[in-house]
Amino acid sequence: MLPTATSLPPPAAFQREVRRTIAALGIFIVGYIVVVILTLALVAVIFYGAAVLLLGPPDVGIIVIGVGMIGVDIMLLLYIFKFLFETSAEDLSDSVEITVEEQPELVAVIQRIAQQTGTVQPKKIYLSHDVNASVFYNSSFWSLFLPVQKNLKIGLGLMNAVNVSELKAIIAHEFGHFSQRSMRLSSFVYYANRIIYNMLYENKEYAKTLAGFARMNLLFNLLARFTFGVVNGIQWLLQRMFQVVNLNYFALSRQMEFHADHVSASLFGTNNIISSLHRVEFADVCLQQALSVYEGVWKDNKKPGNIYPDHRTVIVDVAQKNGYELKEGLPMMDKPFQYDEQKRINIEEQWASHPSTPDRKAFLDGFKLDGMVEDLSAWTLINKPIKWQELITGKLYEKVKGNEERLPIDNARFVVLFENQMQPFSLPSVFEGYYDRRFINDFDIEEALRAAKMPTSFVSVFTGPVKNLPRNIRSLEADIALLKNLEKKEITVDSFDFDGVKHKAANASCIREQLEEELGKQRQALCDSDKRLFVFFYQQFLDTAADDKDLYVEAYTSFLRQQKEADEYRVQHQRVLNLWLRLYVRPTLEPEAVLSIIADYEQDEEGILKFKLKKWLERGAFENQHDIEAAIVHFIAADPQYFFEGHYFENELEELNMVVDETYESIGKFMFAQFKKILETKASWLLTNYRTPI
Repeated sequence: MLPTATSLPPPAAFQREVRRTIAALGIFIVGYIVVVILTLALVAVIFYGAAVLLLGPPDVGIIVIGVGMIGVDIMLLLYIFKFLFETSAEDLSDSVEITVEEQPELVAVIQRIAQQTGTVQPKKIYLSHDVNASVFYNSSFWSLFLPVQKNLKIGLGLMNAVNVSELKAIIAHEFGHFSQRSMRLSSFVYYANRIIYNMLYENKEYAKTLAGFARMNLLFNLLARFTFGVVNGIQWLLQRMFQVVNLNYFALSRQMEFHADHVSASLFGTNNIISSLHRVEFADVCLQQALSVYEGVWKDNKKPGNIYPDHRTVIVDVAQKNGYELKEGLPMMDKPFQYDEQKRINIEEQWASHPSTPDRKAFLDGFKLDGMVEDLSAWTLINKPIKWQELITGKLYEKVKGNEERLPIDNARFVVLFENQMQPFSLPSVFEGYYDRRFINDFDIEEALRAAKMPTSFVSVFTGPVKNLPRNIRSLEADIALLKNLEKKEITVDSFDFDGVKHKAANASCIREQLEEELGKQRQALCDSDKRLFVFFYQQFLDTAADDKDLYVEAYTSFLRQQKEADEYRVQHQRVLNLWLRLYVRPTLEPEAVLSIIADYEQDEEGILKFKLKKWLERGAFENQHDIEAAIVHFIAADPQYFFEGHYFENELEELNMVVDETYESIGKFMFAQFKKILETKASWLLTNYRTPI
């Protein structure tokens, strides 16, 4: 007999959130009924007035007014009851349905999991392009009362991301949402929530119809405005009530995720569901990187032929660069990708529909459910994988204009394009992310060489705590930003957790001050560490390659000086942007105000801006960017007016905007390249000369 998860009761927290959501929904329904009654009363009054006019003495003008009033009634009734006729359908333009004949092994696994979770078999199974799996169904108002057959969609990107046991755990999670009779209540809440949202926020077709009514003549325009005002009033009232429903629904959704995780873990183990979450997050980032490469070749009349070998290329490359071991071609991940130190400030996210992965892991750890791991790639369940990969890749670009004229690129070409795209932004792995997402702190080089005690070894200066300093600083900065949002009441909660201890929201400022003090110490420690690393390499070059020592000091000196100038340019860039942003409302500006803005720019910014751009131009910051280079040369030599006798010179404004925006980004890339050269010099010496393990 098959093991099943049908005996798992929904947790008490789930049942509590169901009661709260149903209560909130009940309040909304009562409020909605009151709104309907009031609207029907208004409709009756308008209809009575229209009837009086139409049944009176015949007159063309009176008849038009009466017909217009009936039109108002129809539009009001249509808005109040339009949800009865609305349907919500999944977009399947990128998907292909599969059958048991085409994919016997995959379908057999899906059917077995449906049986184990105690839910009905999916009506249809689809393959799509992304790193995801989902159960979906087309819903309408009548779905509240009639059974709805559910479909399963599996993204082929998921096959690149997980092994067989993880894929099973993910599918079990999706089926777990519907594995209990008591879960039908949550389905009811979902449908009701979707209907309310549709009525309040999805009104494009209704607005289009009302606009058409308004365009008929002046009288109908006035009546349409009246209708629009009434509808706006109804929306405002219902939206306020809906916020309460939605807040409770999101809390229920999080509990539904926990319950579905529990169902999955009971069949395939906590280890498989959590590792799949980590790998899915990782693979999704990699898919976006692969897609960005295709964006670059699209303009050259090229397109992907098969995105999945390319996606796998990115997965392997990013895994190796981030220190993940590979097993069966998949990264071994014991933590989320792009992991930072655990945040010390935790606030329950009221508007999140899914709990965080750490919260899901903490919930499941209490059940101690370990499952067998099938390390084989999930692709082993797919029959003729290359055929389906190419088919889904074609579906992804099928509706994109110009798709048919473009030639597909193969994986070998993709590898070259990907390496060319990523190489300028990668830093030596020997530094383990210490220099990622930042530049070195500014310091006095001569003072550092005089005052520093020469480190005896690389490992003595590049310790574990030192490696973690940038990550700790980012975590502290994120916590402080969160506390500031609490202080400004941009986040409305009664309490938050700090280092596992609950605090009232009013204490946010005290905790923030404590963390800001810690942040100052960590930043100073990072600056001291940057100095020690500089001194260590200086000493090594002094001992083994005196000529390189001078080049090393010169490179550091030049970089720190230019970094300071780049920071100054960033500040001026923002000043210029702020000044010219005032012109975005130029239709409302008087000529005197426009001339005042231009005078401020010419007096305070233009000369300095041109001087700085000339310096960066001479340094080669815009090499191989011929359009930008030419625009800068023209900008420096030109004497633009921007505005004369009420007329804007749009080409001059556009040139200034392009020069300011593009040069800021180019200078940042130029500085990164200089920084990378310094680090590569260090890394090269380490790998060539350093004998102690690093």
